[in-house]
Amino acid sequence: MIPEAESQDLAIESHPPEPRKTSLLSLLRRWRKRLIWTTLLTPLLAVLLSNAWLFSPWGRSYVARKISARTGVEATVSGAWWIPGGQVKIFDIVLLQPPALRATLSEPLATVKCLTLQPHWKQLLRGKRDFFSCQVDAPDIVVTIEMLQQLLAAKSPSFIQSAPPPDGSPPPPTPPADIAQNPSPSTPPVAPTPQPAPEAPPVADAPAPVPLPESWFYLRNARIRLIHAGSGKSLLDLRDLTMDVPVEGPQATGRFAFSSLEALGQPLFDKTEIPLAWKPPVLHIGSTTLDVAGLPLRCEVQIAKEAGMPFQAMIQQDPIAWQAGSLFQSAKVQSLHRAGGFLLAPSSWRGESILFAQTPRLSLGSMSKDFQLLQAHIILVGGALQCSDFRLVGDEISLLGNGAILADTQLLSVLRVVASPRDAAFVETMLSRINPDIPQRLPPFGNEDRRGADFLFGGSLFHTWLSLDGGQTLLDVRKIYNLIPEETRRSFFPIPPPKRWVRKFHHSYFILPQSCPIASHHFFPYFLRLSFF
Repeated sequence: MIPEAESQDLAIESHPPEPRKTSLLSLLRRWRKRLIWTTLLTPLLAVLLSNAWLFSPWGRSYVARKISARTGVEATVSGAWWIPGGQVKIFDIVLLQPPALRATLSEPLATVKCLTLQPHWKQLLRGKRDFFSCQVDAPDIVVTIEMLQQLLAAKSPSFIQSAPPPDGSPPPPTPPADIAQNPSPSTPPVAPTPQPAPEAPPVADAPAPVPLPESWFYLRNARIRLIHAGSGKSLLDLRDLTMDVPVEGPQATGRFAFSSLEALGQPLFDKTEIPLAWKPPVLHIGSTTLDVAGLPLRCEVQIAKEAGMPFQAMIQQDPIAWQAGSLFQSAKVQSLHRAGGFLLAPSSWRGESILFAQTPRLSLGSMSKDFQLLQAHIILVGGALQCSDFRLVGDEISLLGNGAILADTQLLSVLRVVASPRDAAFVETMLSRINPDIPQRLPPFGNEDRRGADFLFGGSLFHTWLSLDGGQTLLDVRKIYNLIPEETRRSFFPIPPPKRWVRKFHHSYFILPQSCPIASHHFFPYFLRLSFF
């Protein structure tokens, strides 16, 4: 019989421990946990590291180079970050002015607080740059006349050079080679034997079009300015521009709103909102009616999502009795303005503006003059704004002129003044106060009942000279403005806000449109505000 202690030892020896198997299972469990955590944390760590790199000097330089390659100007950014399957944000984008303008203009071309992109990630992995939305926050854009001049002088883009003829007529058909070689054969042709028509194959159902995903462009609190870098003068200033624009997908509606629009420092529009309608592939802006200085303007703009973004615009103002304070009043004022071209090619822009006023009256302090009509025809072509015909016709005094303003603000215009002896004496008195050395008498036009002279204006919008002797003696137009008493100047602009869109008569008494051979410059800025072109 085996003792109890020996039996226990034999039991222990019959079931020895398995240290290797236990340690292998625990090792596999530990590695499995590590593999799971590594699989989960590696993408997150990669995203965090990539975002940290995008805020580093090397990452910022990389993003800036990409933006410069897309825009064509030097750029800087303060950083960027992204989320897989989510948004991409780029912060504090600064686009610098071209090197030639940096010496005269310290402000950058554009600053953007934040650019937010929502890519279509599946398409992006396939190499296509499709976006669901693009939002630009608080951009400040400063465009100079000098830059537009360079764009106008640049070669026309390929989408303009390859455009079909305007009439759209197809080219004439080319005759077959045998007919071209033998136009008059010696033997008459034999009619071919008619063959039975082949049976038409069954028509397959056309595949249903694939619906395009919606894509939107958002703009928030933008400011856009057009300035002259040489003088620092502001020509246009658009503030607090907000846009919700559908650019892809099914039909949709958006909006276009801004708080104010100023031209030459004078307010044109106050808070305005315009509806947008997307009807693929055309974006419709309007139709809507805007009230500008008491004039109802019906506006409509269409932009196509095609190469170069062709556009057309029309502004129409129906006949209406109108008065601009004590300066101007008319029994009927009407105008029509049209424009078109490729939005991305300023050299292709074309426009036309026609203005008509019946029985207008101009008042200068205690002096008033009644006229029979006021009409003007303005054309925008090749970057030049041309007034081909301006006339203000009255019984006692008439003004006839034309002129042009180039893209660099240079101008040349001629204004012919034909007046009765009494009004001619008033003009002579004004001229003698400007410069006693110039000829003061207006010569007769045909007889003593009518006298007149040609006033030549030149220079630029910001420094204009006047000549009465064909350019031999040049007078600063600002001297004419300084001769007008202060109380009389105030009476020019009694229109209260928001209709106070003309507060300065710009330098001269009769200020007329400009172009090349006949017109007066200083009415031209005033006239531009009148025609809203």
